[in-house]
Amino acid sequence: MTCLKFYVITCGLLAYLASGIYGSSEAEQKEMETQSKLFTKLFHKYHKHVAPVRIHPEHQKKMAINVSVNIALQSIVNMDIHSGLLETQIWMMIEWVDHRLSWNSSYNVDSLHIHPDEIWRPDLALFDSEMMEEHPVKYPLIMPSGKVYWVPTYKAFAACGKSTWYFPNDKHTCSYKLGSWSYDESYLDLRSNGDKLMTYYKEHTDWKVLGESIERHAKKYACCNETYVDVTFTLTIQRVTSFYSAILVTPAVLITLALILVFGLPPDCRQKIDIIIGVLIISVVLQFHLATVVSEATALGGFLLFSTIADLLILAETVLVYNLFHRNTRTHPIPECLRSVCMSVLPRIICLTKPRARKYDVTLNTNENDGDERDIKILESSQKAEDVDEEWRFIARVLDRISFCIFLIFYVLVTACILVQPS
Repeated sequence: MTCLKFYVITCGLLAYLASGIYGSSEAEQKEMETQSKLFTKLFHKYHKHVAPVRIHPEHQKKMAINVSVNIALQSIVNMDIHSGLLETQIWMMIEWVDHRLSWNSSYNVDSLHIHPDEIWRPDLALFDSEMMEEHPVKYPLIMPSGKVYWVPTYKAFAACGKSTWYFPNDKHTCSYKLGSWSYDESYLDLRSNGDKLMTYYKEHTDWKVLGESIERHAKKYACCNETYVDVTFTLTIQRVTSFYSAILVTPAVLITLALILVFGLPPDCRQKIDIIIGVLIISVVLQFHLATVVSEATALGGFLLFSTIADLLILAETVLVYNLFHRNTRTHPIPECLRSVCMSVLPRIICLTKPRARKYDVTLNTNENDGDERDIKILESSQKAEDVDEEWRFIARVLDRISFCIFLIFYVLVTACILVQPS
């Protein structure tokens, strides 16, 4: 008896499962047949190369196809400074109505997914750059009203300016100028509904987005009499400066400050030349490194060029001052014009105290012989020569201080003109 009950229960379960599977497959088969009939009905006389233009029932004029387009930026891939193109990953959200693809509720089908090559699509293209559709192919969604939703993904290149003058604080305005290549405004009215440009954006490590905007333009071109519509999506991006500030900007400022500190050493210090040559080598290395990053003209490159030129001039000035500091009156008497300018005029301007002439207390003893008198006269002449040599040293200090003031003024002016970025 127990075996019989077990057998009945098992057969009942198997029958139930079989009926469920059969019922499910039957429902799926019915839905597939319905969709096949709908496809046959929709594409019986459908021509994908003919635009779904309708005629106004009252005015008997053709009505433009209303196409709504939006771009959603996914990520920034690369910014090519040399070509001025911003490589990005985008979603393009396109909507339009194709009345030939509408159906009534009797088919009991809520939506259809059709390969994009099987239906008419607006021939949207970027006017000033290019975009490439990515695989796999994204299928458009078609609603019973004939409205088509299509969201293809593209690798798009936005056109940007090539201005890198304020590198690494450079800003770029990049734009996607999107429009129909073949249809004018009377056939295709292109618009953008809403701002979804930054909805799905993922932050980039080297670039940050400062702002975005969308504008619609209707323009006549020289080639044609018709008006063509485009929608321009604009991005304003700025480079993240932390990395380049650490390896380029900070060393450039520090080596220039080192040139200023060189003037704090005495004019007869030989190590000044070693420091100046070391700064010159670092400046040249930084210029080569900057050229590998960006080949366009930059303010930082101009600053490094100024630093190199100033370094060479300071090197020449150091050699000249060192030479003047060690001159003596026997071989190089001081010209009167140089004495008057460097001993009287310039010290007042640069706040440098003129050395006082030493007083010599030489008393002659009448009881001394002529030889002693001659020795005293030689002592007087040598002490006066030392005073003249001291004047050469003072002239060297004056020229060194003047050079410092000139370099400091030029350093402030060049920094203000080149490195300070206007708002």
